[in-house]
Amino acid sequence: GASGLAAACALSADWRVMVAEKQKRVGRKLLATGNGRCNLTNMKASSENYHGDAAFIAEVLERYPPRRIRAFFEDLGLMTREEEDGRVYPLCNQASSVLDVLRFTAAERGANVATECDIVDIHRTGRGFLARTRDGRTIQARCTLVCCGGPAAPSLGGCEDGAKLLRELGHAVSPARPVLAPLRVAPQLVRSLKGQRQNGRLTLYVDDRAVRVEDGELLFGDGVLSGIA
Repeated sequence: GASGLAAACALSADWRVMVAEKQKRVGRKLLATGNGRCNLTNMKASSENYHGDAAFIAEVLERYPPRRIRAFFEDLGLMTREEEDGRVYPLCNQASSVLDVLRFTAAERGANVATECDIVDIHRTGRGFLARTRDGRTIQARCTLVCCGGPAAPSLGGCEDGAKLLRELGHAVSPARPVLAPLRVAPQLVRSLKGQRQNGRLTLYVDDRAVRVEDGELLFGDGVLSGIA
């Protein structure tokens, strides 16, 4: 995914880097982000937008704010643009352009991208780490980054392999929960609007009490409401 490929781009100038990809090609999930446009970052991002350890998030954003993310991609040759509410997309509006600059830069800088390379075990050695693949191969490395993402979109390769590997190395892993998900509604209310997008206001009621109001783009689906709002 994006984190593994970005790490390969950043590290290949000084390290011998290998990217182990379970699937037949890299970045499949990346192509589906932002409705195929790939939202890269948000210029208004702050620790208030995150759940969990606010102090940790604040430190991360201070060290690597959205402007640095945007500059990173522009240094790779990807032009970007900022849209409403601070959302940043590639200028060409194509997620494929984001994947292309990542994989081409990684290859150009000498990273070895090994597809259909399914890592099933990682353990420490005296010289770093030893990874074992499902077909019995071994990979020795001084440092290892686990960049497997989460279990969302299993049809695009989402799984919990990364969490499993990290737990076995002794790391604490929080349970995975959906972050972006549609709201189910009575199908007959939205059937005729399926596929339509519209800017509007969405109000969520619990026991006849309005608990949340969001303005933004709505996407009408098959018995669901989705979209940015």
